[in-house]
Amino acid sequence: MKTAKNNLISILLFIGITFQCFWAGEITVGEAAILANSRALSLRVLQEQLIENQKNGINDQSLRQFAGLNYLAGYVVDETNHDIILIGKVVPSRPALYLEDFVIALRNAGMKYIKIEKDGQYYSTPSCSIDPYPEVMKRLQTAGSKIFDAKSEAAIAQGIDEWDSTCIYPQRVTVFGIPFHTHFAKVMVQADYDMKNLVNGSDSLGIAGFKSLLDLRMDRAYRDIKAGKPISIPLSSYNRFWYYPGVTKFSAGDGIVRLDTCQVILLTEQQYLTSSGQSVSAGYSDPMARQFSQNHTDHYAQIAKLRPIYQELAGLYRHVALVKSLLYQSAPVKAGLNLDFLLDYFDLTWCPVDSTLPGRRNMKELKYTKYFENGSSIFQMWLPSCGGVKIDIDVTTKSYSTIHAAELEAIKSKVLVNRPSLAKLIWDFPVAGKDD
Repeated sequence: MKTAKNNLISILLFIGITFQCFWAGEITVGEAAILANSRALSLRVLQEQLIENQKNGINDQSLRQFAGLNYLAGYVVDETNHDIILIGKVVPSRPALYLEDFVIALRNAGMKYIKIEKDGQYYSTPSCSIDPYPEVMKRLQTAGSKIFDAKSEAAIAQGIDEWDSTCIYPQRVTVFGIPFHTHFAKVMVQADYDMKNLVNGSDSLGIAGFKSLLDLRMDRAYRDIKAGKPISIPLSSYNRFWYYPGVTKFSAGDGIVRLDTCQVILLTEQQYLTSSGQSVSAGYSDPMARQFSQNHTDHYAQIAKLRPIYQELAGLYRHVALVKSLLYQSAPVKAGLNLDFLLDYFDLTWCPVDSTLPGRRNMKELKYTKYFENGSSIFQMWLPSCGGVKIDIDVTTKSYSTIHAAELEAIKSKVLVNRPSLAKLIWDFPVAGKDD
């Protein structure tokens, strides 16, 4: 490579591949707030109306969106009237909740989606993954080797072009534990797919304190070069990121349960590639990938406000937590409410989900010139990147607190007293307290 006299051009390439599996969690803002200006919905009346509509071929979108209720906070067991009453709020800033997602969570928790194979039965929590095919990974390895071995800027540019074009090859979409072509699956897959742009910096949100993994690496490399230190970031890195439940906590009273916390956290671990192009866990995580994961977890609520798909993802976590609590507490049995229609006969709407998606990638260049008495050094650095959700919430006795039992039982009383009639699907009830 020709350069001016006394000039040294150093070219450094970082190749990063991110995989994501999303496994599902929740927005934390206002989760533990006392319900105010709240709304109740009868699960018994809802099921009765759905049975009648399905028999008559009526598709009532209002029913399929919880009659406008878009934040579920808990439930009341009405043993006298054989009902379970969902309680929550209508929050204008939140996206709609879909009854079908609740039903799918109920069916999953009720073991309706167990996979039967020759060697046994298999249960999976709702989850998804978007992964490159092994042959694509092998091509990326080859392209990366060409870049590292290049002896000229032209060869480097050719290798980067090959890398870039390979990154957008189709990746396989896999959904576990629930039907594939459903709104539930679509939300998980879209959240997973969009997360790749947060990791590689293609989607810049402008949130103070939150940076993409690529930007974190770029900042570190810049500081190292400026200080005259060796580059301290890895020259190749394969990381998997996935959403997973954090803290899930309920408050309980006699015949009432409130979901106080249902946190979404982002986890990561480093991968390595086998000779066949398969990604395998290395058993540890990259420090900068951990930093990105923690920052993402800390800023989840802010991210979700800017990208509503993550509010929808959080809604899926709440569905799973609530239905698991319903079953763990034997709420349908205590209420004498048969939910067989929702569990077995309610027709789900077909919602197409892509079986493959183009890979997502981003390329950033760092160019820094350091001057000396007799010349200068030019450092150029390219950081290309190309790209799961698991809702594994476990409800046990440790998930519940009775500290607020008296407060909750007062809320239950107001829910029941303010119901206009037993045929009413949805009604408001006043509760003193701070609104979120």
